Amino acid sequence: MSLIDRLLVRPGLSAAKKLTEAQAEKAMKRPFYSAVDKAVEDIVGKQPKGTGDQYLAMILKTKGVKPAEVKDRGLDVALKGKGKTTGAELQKLAEDRPPPEVVQRTLKSDPIPSYDELLDLESKAYRTGDFSEYDAAKDLIDMQEKGIYGKFGPGNTMYSGKDYTSQTGSNYREILIKLPRNESSAQSFVNKHYGSEGLNTLAHARVQDMKGPKGEKIMLIDEIQSDWHQAGRKRGYRSEGDERVAATAIPQEGYFEVRDQHGNFVANVMNHDMTNPSAEAALTIADRRISAPEIGAQADDLRVPDAPFKNTWHELTMKRLVDDAARNGYDKVVFSPASLQKVRYPDSGAESLYDLLYDQKLPKFVSKEYGVDVDQYPVKTKDLSVIHGNRGGFTIVERGSSKAIGDVYETRDAAEAAAKQMSEVPYHSFDITPEMRERITTQGQPIYQLAPVAGAIGAGMMATDEEPTEYKKGGKVKKPVSLDAMRLAVMSK
Repeated sequence: MSLIDRLLVRPGLSAAKKLTEAQAEKAMKRPFYSAVDKAVEDIVGKQPKGTGDQYLAMILKTKGVKPAEVKDRGLDVALKGKGKTTGAELQKLAEDRPPPEVVQRTLKSDPIPSYDELLDLESKAYRTGDFSEYDAAKDLIDMQEKGIYGKFGPGNTMYSGKDYTSQTGSNYREILIKLPRNESSAQSFVNKHYGSEGLNTLAHARVQDMKGPKGEKIMLIDEIQSDWHQAGRKRGYRSEGDERVAATAIPQEGYFEVRDQHGNFVANVMNHDMTNPSAEAALTIADRRISAPEIGAQADDLRVPDAPFKNTWHELTMKRLVDDAARNGYDKVVFSPASLQKVRYPDSGAESLYDLLYDQKLPKFVSKEYGVDVDQYPVKTKDLSVIHGNRGGFTIVERGSSKAIGDVYETRDAAEAAAKQMSEVPYHSFDITPEMRERITTQGQPIYQLAPVAGAIGAGMMATDEEPTEYKKGGKVKKPVSLDAMRLAVMSK
């Protein structure tokens, strides 16, 4: 039996939920589908005529539909207040306003040699007199130490330095979740960290692989971030066709301070630039500068292009990573706690946002939407070793360094126990269950909201009014353990 055939006759699905051949083919090729499109197809079959308001209400009441998708696609505006509407017209409205598509770009870098490999290359260099391999390896390590490795060409990662990654994994990569927009569009956004590679990057994730004690294949997520929506929260969004106009002119001594319709600064128009100084004259001059800007005469529009997934980009990113894990044989996914992000970025001013994202939103999302428990898993974030001190006792050092960290210990066992405590951080973790893998690889996932895994049970998480009853089940979330002061001090060095 072919995969398509297995998808079409998959046991446990009611007749209404069985996949069409086209849907089965799409599930094989694409990780996401639209719950709104499925709702429209079902509604048109049941009610070929109605009003826009009726159709909008029916779509929003359909199980699995999230209002954010309806809004991002503009279907709420298109249907609200619309009079008599046919099913064909409803389908056309949905087709003309397709769900956002996302594409993935994975950046990798040449592997960084380990400290032991570097020593071997150094010994080889002195034996042969050829230092080329050693020098190249040392350059890579030096760049990694300085946090600049990957900034020297397209396709390379940007944050593979040890200050940003856990020191226990392999196959480090940075995954960019992008919107496929026209590069010349004024609505394009460039992620400053990735230059041209970052065009229209909605979110990015830094990921590694690691093995568990029983050989389990584990996906390790060091970080997820949306620079686009972070900038949008701070500076606001601009919509396509949202032309900037001078809206207010505030009189000052000798000039008018002009701001646009969103309250953003445009220019200071001096009185001597106007024949008859007035607010109206200042607005006219400011509008002229907006349409034909002069260097230094107006302020840039700091708003970023409008984009979907303003409040759910982290869910989209996690779904994309879970899809990768399910399709590529991973047994477990672990992701960073907020405490580690605070150490990596101590001056970001985003401590409360780290707590909200890593220790609250992501664990609850995974637990509720996949019906699995979110536990904790120790991950080695620093490569520490124990050496015998020159003056007796045992000290802890970071591999490649002779500088002692922390106290002097009387026994090696005590020092090794302390080193383990310093280097290991409890990451959040969850298993890729057989049910998850089956559902994701055969049906895909809704781009805005996940359907629950069949048979999932566990402690119920609080659900919003917009969620159907069967989405309210979830697994347990183990609260993160705060790191002790010593570990934080060590990791921040």
